[in-house]
Amino acid sequence: MNVYEIIEIIENLAPTEMAIEGDNVGLQVGEDREVNKLGVALDPSLEVIKKAVKEGVDFLFTHHPLLKDPINKFTGVVYKKLELLINNKIVLYSAHTNLDVAFLNDALSELFNLKNIQPLYDNGLGRVGIFEGTFKELLDIVKENLCKNPIVVNPKDIENFKLAVLSGYGLSQKSIIHAAKNSDVYISGDLTHHARILAEDMNFSVIDATHYGTEVYGLKKFKNILEEKLDVEIISLDF
Repeated sequence: MNVYEIIEIIENLAPTEMAIEGDNVGLQVGEDREVNKLGVALDPSLEVIKKAVKEGVDFLFTHHPLLKDPINKFTGVVYKKLELLINNKIVLYSAHTNLDVAFLNDALSELFNLKNIQPLYDNGLGRVGIFEGTFKELLDIVKENLCKNPIVVNPKDIENFKLAVLSGYGLSQKSIIHAAKNSDVYISGDLTHHARILAEDMNFSVIDATHYGTEVYGLKKFKNILEEKLDVEIISLDF
């Protein structure tokens, strides 16, 4: 398969139009070529790119993009990454918030078997639905599938409650305020100090299952789908 044949299949699953405005998604580095081996990773870290080189990867698919914010100098670690990618003719493609909207949040919804599911935000990010079980049962699912030692704020003795989930970074103060208006419990990642204090003050139940855990769970399932649809060898590089 060539690069653009692979991209067409990826974008049928996670259309770039679903990305949040301004997000850096799509082809990051490279041009069309034949692909024999595709690597999947959460991050295009230097370690991941070095591993891609070592494993003979032609096409590197990551969730997070190479650059989040515009820069005008290519030095330091950015230069090292580009040098490795270009010198080894590795294509880099990223599906970020479009993959969150199209797939990763739904994977979390399925994990918790949510009922009456709705988007948490109007832009399609996050999900909220009814969790049919106890708080302890919810926590057991988190520990088994997302994070062995999650941060739990305000655990409750409740069952059959509204659960909000958001893959990645969703535990800012602003997000907690929004989730508290729409749910009883909120699972996401990257809980900040001030956001934790806010949740405690609001008596709102929050579970930090980590940025990595809430995204890699769905990314593994997305890799399985790519294996079914792409006629290339596929390996994981950071999970």
